[in-house]
Amino acid sequence: DVAVGADGSVLVSSDGLHWSAAGAGFTTGTLRAVTQIEGVWLAVGGGGLILRSTDARNWSAVRSPTPSELFAIAATGPERTALLAVAGVEASVTSTDGGLTWTVG
Repeated sequence: DVAVGADGSVLVSSDGLHWSAAGAGFTTGTLRAVTQIEGVWLAVGGGGLILRSTDARNWSAVRSPTPSELFAIAATGPERTALLAVAGVEASVTSTDGGLTWTVG
């Protein structure tokens, strides 16, 4: 399990009861949502921030096409292999390559 929150915090748990801090660490922005797709974790938040991790402990920033706050992220499509992050009313960014690249749309 992975949880995100204020000051760039990322917490991980193997049982949902005991949590430990993971290493996002390079942002003080608020992370709003997290999801997993095909073995990759993605988190989104303030200023269009998008973080990506393959192990939920080591995170790196991915170039975002928007400076807008991202509030939610979800896997979409018939096989749930695409990603959609919502930036507000009528605004979103999408990825079809596991969150490596993003486009407005």
